[in-house]
Formats: sequence, C-alpha cells, structure tokens
Amino acid sequence: MGPAFGSSWNVYLAAKDLGHTRAEVGRLGGRIVMGPVPAGENGRLCLAVDPSGAAVGFWEGGRDEGVVLVDEPGALCACELHTSGQEAATEFYRNLYGDVPLVIRPSARTGWVPFFGAGDGDSAGAVAAALAAGARPLENGLLADPLGAVFGLTILN
Repeated sequence: MGPAFGSSWNVYLAAKDLGHTRAEVGRLGGRIVMGPVPAGENGRLCLAVDPSGAAVGFWEGGRDEGVVLVDEPGALCACELHTSGQEAATEFYRNLYGDVPLVIRPSARTGWVPFFGAGDGDSAGAVAAALAAGARPLENGLLADPLGAVFGLTILN
C-alpha cells in the first residue's frame, strides 16, 4: 500500500485447502481481506488479518514443492510474529495449524518479520551492507528497509 499507509513484508503460510483455511480464519476470529485469487499455474492465495491485527497471507501451491531456497545467503531463513496480542495470536495459529513451532514475540509493533540469510558470518558486515543499501536500524537488532518495512538478518556460518 506504500509509505502513506506503512509498509511491511508479506508472509504467506501454507494452506493445503485454501477454501477450508479461509473458512477457519473467519471462524477463529480472523478476517479475510482479499481472495482467494489465482497466481497463474503456481497456485492461489488470500490475504487476511489475524485476531492480533497482523496481516498474513495463505498460499495453496499448485505444485508439490514449496519454498525451494531457504537458509542461504539472501534467502528467507525464518519468520516471527511480533505483536502485543500474543495470547490471541497463539490461540489462532495453534487452532489453525496445530502445534507447529511458531515464534511469537511481544512487541508494540504488530506484524510478521522475515529474517534473511547473511552468509559472511560477520554480523557487523551484514548490517553495514544493509545500511549501505538504504536500511535503517531499529530496536532489538531489527532493520527497516527504505520504505519502512521491518526485517531481520540471520548470520549463516
């Protein structure tokens, strides 16, 4: 939606049956705000807001493979939900996905935070490179991209 509305990274969680997931989101106190819509031959997606107020996407892939590159430099390594509504979020995602390990951290800022791999093993160098590319430092080791979307870096050895 751009800088006037605040920017964030979209996080999409897997859905084997997007119709069922869509119904469950509503039943569990979330709100669907878009979709489902097709994504070509790759699958379909919808966007929602969970009960803690965090935007989240759900993705039903059209192929058997999922994310094909993770835990590599520049690739997604993890996602955490930061929210002041930890209890509501924990209950929502547990009811939606079972006991899948999700990291939900207390924060005044609500939203999913992606962590990307930095492969030099040097956290100061990785942060310096992000700052040189236009990021700005935030609290707790997080960064904001040039439009203000929050992200983190994971140092890979």
